[in-house]
Amino acid sequence: MRLCKYKPTGVFYAIKILKKKEILRLKQVEHILNEKSILTDIEHPFIVNLRCTFQDSRHVHLVMDYVIGGEFFTHLRRHRRFNNKTAQFYAAHIVLVFQYLHAKDIVYRDLKPEVRARAH
Repeated sequence: MRLCKYKPTGVFYAIKILKKKEILRLKQVEHILNEKSILTDIEHPFIVNLRCTFQDSRHVHLVMDYVIGGEFFTHLRRHRRFNNKTAQFYAAHIVLVFQYLHAKDIVYRDLKPEVRARAH
């Protein structure tokens, strides 16, 4: 991941850079295409949104929202456990994400705190 700034607007983005050789070696082409397809189709305040993709001769680049505060999993690891009010807050966010994805007929099987969750 790289942090970048779009100069005309001053907006920061995170760029996920994937090596084409690794994608091919690990036979992840279909997985990456599916990820791009799904992320292109969704827009939700509690999901890190994909803004665009591009590629060069060696890499595939996924430009995503930059979210200040880091991953949910980092906060969970730091606190070790949340009080009930905080746990309810995050659980409600997760339920809303599931509701949104399921309404779009998307089933996400790899949901875990460190995957695309935004910490507020």
